[in-house]
Amino acid sequence: MLKKWPLALAVLLIVCLSIWFFGNRSNRDAAKTESADMGLTLSYETRVVVRQRVEGQGEATVIDIQGQLDQAWDKGTDYLSRWAIVNDFVLMNKEQDAPTKESLANQSIHSHYMQTDHAFAHDFQDDFPKEFIPFHASLLHRTLLPISLDELRRVGTLAAKERDEVGEYEVIYTLAGDKVTKQWTRYLQDAIKVDRNENKFVYLFGSDGRLDSVSGNLTLHYRQSTPTRFHISIEMKRIGPSKAVMAQVDAAKAVRYSEADIAKGVSSASQSVISFEESFRLVDSITENSDSAEAFRIFTSLKNALNIDPSKAKDVIDKINSIKDRDPSSRRRLSVLFGALAQAKDPGISNLLADQAETCPDNFCKIQAIAGVNSHPNPTSDALDKMLDISQKSSDVEIAGNALLAAGSAGSRMDTPVSELSDTLIKTVNDPQKIAIKAAAIAAMGNHGSTDYLPVLQKNLNDPSSTNRSAAAYSMRYIPDPTV
Repeated sequence: MLKKWPLALAVLLIVCLSIWFFGNRSNRDAAKTESADMGLTLSYETRVVVRQRVEGQGEATVIDIQGQLDQAWDKGTDYLSRWAIVNDFVLMNKEQDAPTKESLANQSIHSHYMQTDHAFAHDFQDDFPKEFIPFHASLLHRTLLPISLDELRRVGTLAAKERDEVGEYEVIYTLAGDKVTKQWTRYLQDAIKVDRNENKFVYLFGSDGRLDSVSGNLTLHYRQSTPTRFHISIEMKRIGPSKAVMAQVDAAKAVRYSEADIAKGVSSASQSVISFEESFRLVDSITENSDSAEAFRIFTSLKNALNIDPSKAKDVIDKINSIKDRDPSSRRRLSVLFGALAQAKDPGISNLLADQAETCPDNFCKIQAIAGVNSHPNPTSDALDKMLDISQKSSDVEIAGNALLAAGSAGSRMDTPVSELSDTLIKTVNDPQKIAIKAAAIAAMGNHGSTDYLPVLQKNLNDPSSTNRSAAAYSMRYIPDPTV
């Protein structure tokens, strides 16, 4: 059976990187933050759960937090929020201790909707625990409405584009009485698919125009080598007015977190800026126990340097080749280096990754290189060709299968992918000599997303192998055909 965990780790790495981007202290909107009339503070019984499921690895609880969330609103686009009490807090399957929960309480967060960016910007008190800022920004982004009830009453239904920490997406808002339904329709990134059934949040409002409750489920499917999904559920229920006075955020000292900056790959935090040479030196200091924020800071600096000067990619390759050990700390260093190459925009870097997939001395290194081609934003036809070549010539099932998956993903990001792609995938599925990588070829069809595969996928819904049937069903999600 295909060993898919290295690419699953790459998927998780990319997701973790996307939620670690936060900005610097800022005095933007300082007057508005300090003078806004936020009105009556209400308390809500709140629970937010985020779970990840990677095929073959079970389900993990990324976050599960419960408590009393207080919130005030200026009847416009500004909100003030804080946890009054955190009763339970699980992070990455681990229950957090009492001091950690207490550190979140009574820390005000000011949120302002930036109309031009289609996203909220959040100002956190400067003593808010920094490691939990991205998660709380994500929570607030999904519980706050960026549109007014008056606007919805005028139109009834409204389509909009918004951003979150993952990227840009399209939603539809529908008003029925005092109920607003927010339905996610699609993410603009082709690697993310919104679930057909679990894609709505419902907001109920009271007669005073204030939020009574929020409930809903959102499941996102990631089109990667290993089928991966993230499920987000939110339950908020008004329990009455808060007796405590919520402190305003001092904008001059606030930590600014903006989804628009994250989606654009921009960070204004001065502490995140280090030179390419310094990044190289710091790579050697990364261990399996290193702080995730520091590892991300190194990754970001390397990626930014590569976007400015793609010729530095050869130095990164040399650094990769110099790391001979494969202990957990060395693997983490390699993941940072390969991740920077994979996220750099220059098409030629995808060729370097494809070359590494051939020349790396061991499977871990090769799989990291293949994963880089899989997720590179601008792969070349040469890189795609090399993935196909590896998939057909390698006798290693893990390497061949993941190369097919990377070829499919690369093809989905090209206007005119090589003509051999569809033919190779179809031939591989139908070749009895390639039975060991048949499931990978079926999954690669979903990665590519061409209608050429529809007859093959429909046929394999009845394949004797449950693995092949599952792969076919999953891949059909990404075929742009009205019958699917």
